[in-house]
Amino acid sequence: LGVSGFVLAVIAALSGAFQESLIGLITGGCMVAVVVVFFVMVRRYPPINDIVTDPASALSFEQAQSTPENQGKDLVYPGGNFTQSQQTAYPDIQPLKLSMPPDEAFAFVEKTARAMPRWQISASDPAAHRLEGFDTTALYGFRDDFVIQVMAADGGSVVQMRSRSRLGRGDVGVNANRIRKFFAQLKQMAD
Repeated sequence: LGVSGFVLAVIAALSGAFQESLIGLITGGCMVAVVVVFFVMVRRYPPINDIVTDPASALSFEQAQSTPENQGKDLVYPGGNFTQSQQTAYPDIQPLKLSMPPDEAFAFVEKTARAMPRWQISASDPAAHRLEGFDTTALYGFRDDFVIQVMAADGGSVVQMRSRSRLGRGDVGVNANRIRKFFAQLKQMAD
């Protein structure tokens, strides 16, 4: 529609209706630009929609499996090409080490998760140091699932996270950015 409007506006401009065609040129040009920008962005990211901090021991979803949008879907981490693509595109996505014991770290993680904009916690298990929830994307309102677990490690704790889109094959980097932002918030609050 954008291309059609743009072409018709050019034809109108060539026939002398410059003022009338200006709105069509601007509107059609903007619509075409949005599509072009989207496709340029999509090509920058691998076609994966499931990001984990440790592919060798990817966290599993428990609560997310029961949501209507996930009914009948296989929520097992795919590994293979996903892992290779993730390691190439997002080498910085790693588990986060904290210098506090697991009980304290989990309380800190849960408090931080509950404060994240648009995040909803659907399950919290302090005994297992694990929580699940979903984030609603700002632009399109898509819901993406996440799971976070705190484990004991080297006198402190390590935070593992997995973030997965419910729709689509690719996520234009949204899940990796979700993990980055959450870990950055944890680091900032821990200092």
